[in-house]
Amino acid sequence: MSYPELVEQLMFSRLPIFSCLLVAYFFSSSATAQRELNVKKKFEPAFHIEPLVNRIKAKQGDVVQFQFEVMSVDKDSDIEVLLVGLRQEQTGQVYHDEALVDSDEIRLISAGRAAVARDVPYLIEGIIRVPSGEAKFHSYGILVRDFGTSRSRQPTFDPSGKELTTAGINFITQYLLRVDLEIQNARGDNVKELVLESGSVVAAMGKPQIVTVIRNPTASTFEFQIQAQLKRSPTDRSFQSASLVMPIRMTTESDERFVGRLLPYSSVFMQQLMSEPVLTGDYQLEVKLQSEGRVIQQKSFAVAVDSADFPAQETQLKQVGSGLYISPTAIEISQARGGTRRISVELMNQSDKPRVIDLSAISSRGTPFDVVQISPDKLTLAPGRSRKISLSLKRNSDRDQAIEYGQLLVSSQDPNQSYDEKSELPLAVTFAEPDPPVVDMEALRWVGTGKYPSFRAKVTNTGGSHLVLEARLLVIPERGERLELPAGYGQWLMPGESLDLDFRLARPLTPGNYRLICELQNNGVPIIRSETIEVTDFDAASTTASR
Repeated sequence: MSYPELVEQLMFSRLPIFSCLLVAYFFSSSATAQRELNVKKKFEPAFHIEPLVNRIKAKQGDVVQFQFEVMSVDKDSDIEVLLVGLRQEQTGQVYHDEALVDSDEIRLISAGRAAVARDVPYLIEGIIRVPSGEAKFHSYGILVRDFGTSRSRQPTFDPSGKELTTAGINFITQYLLRVDLEIQNARGDNVKELVLESGSVVAAMGKPQIVTVIRNPTASTFEFQIQAQLKRSPTDRSFQSASLVMPIRMTTESDERFVGRLLPYSSVFMQQLMSEPVLTGDYQLEVKLQSEGRVIQQKSFAVAVDSADFPAQETQLKQVGSGLYISPTAIEISQARGGTRRISVELMNQSDKPRVIDLSAISSRGTPFDVVQISPDKLTLAPGRSRKISLSLKRNSDRDQAIEYGQLLVSSQDPNQSYDEKSELPLAVTFAEPDPPVVDMEALRWVGTGKYPSFRAKVTNTGGSHLVLEARLLVIPERGERLELPAGYGQWLMPGESLDLDFRLARPLTPGNYRLICELQNNGVPIIRSETIEVTDFDAASTTASR
């Protein structure tokens, strides 16, 4: 008799120092019998440890003691405690390496293997001899894992002697603990040896994101902060300075998220989404590496930006004249329950000449939209300046229709022009609760050509009001990490219109089978399509099963 065995390593981004080895197995009386095993990845660890990171301040030459408290859950645990080295990936994620431990500086004084009784605290204890040198920070790793519970794999039988199919799961809990030392009398001058390797602006979820790479060529650990600012020229201040974050800390809510910690001989990304739209052009990315409030290094990187790389910007920013931009790109004002009667738009003059601007609201019949008030509706905007414009719904605005559509017309010229430049933005005025959009989404198809290879789905709105498009595609491989690809980004799909949603890939898919789950929000109710594809190469993906 044979049995299959499934081994899967589960890692959790929210708990990077906790993992669980899951072993699932089943027995069947028939080696060829088809059996389905469903495993839900919901479990409790065999024990908890506090703290997960022990932060200690000390002076060179001190001998300091550290403790971690282990509390077993529901049953007794049999744990192993090991001193381990640490290695770091570019995301900032820290893993253990049993070959890198430095036993000259750190030593356990508690047992290397211990029985932990249920609900009885057990202390892991050790000492560290604080090393000398310039380094202001040191990190040490401790691996704690239990031995699990052995299960019998002997076959079982029913009263008639027929062999039964049985299943079982073994969970092996494992924690990677860390002791972080801050040396109070160390100068920390060697932080200047960190290398600012690169700086760029890349696409992330359809938006521009600043990314830098910092490399540590030394045997020391460092803490630092990174500030970055995109500039058109050395004196440009139109973009805000951004505090960058290691990817592993993107969900951290405290100010600690802005502190980078870099282990010896490692490199990390520091990144942050930009708060402003970025136009096509050449820029300088000014990056400052700071430690304890001081700028240690400053470096500029040349950055070429193609705004087409950031499709989410299309709902944030639109060019309405030479060097003249407006945000947002679609406007809705409403007197219905929960609606907004007044909204602000921003005009930005990025040209080197003043712009004379006229704004007006036009109905779908081409006549003035008399229920919409614009303030101001005429202005002159100096080069490099911006101005907020208010659109509001006049009081006692009644209509037979629940919703009416029109355009915000923007006309502009510079004082030396003899002609106007004109552009329109969609405008919706809601008087009562309208008929909802009715949306149909076709099957996904692969578009492997062009600059942006993508999965594409055509959507059509046959309802009575516009739909604000927000969609995502989960790409789930047979092995490896899943991808989440966004599309829509808040773009309007008007009644009677169709458009293609493009779920762009940042990198090629390796050959294999993939499960695709596409979700489109329709007034809070998701429309879901599911398909299976086979990828033979990056330019060809064929659908093998659908819905």
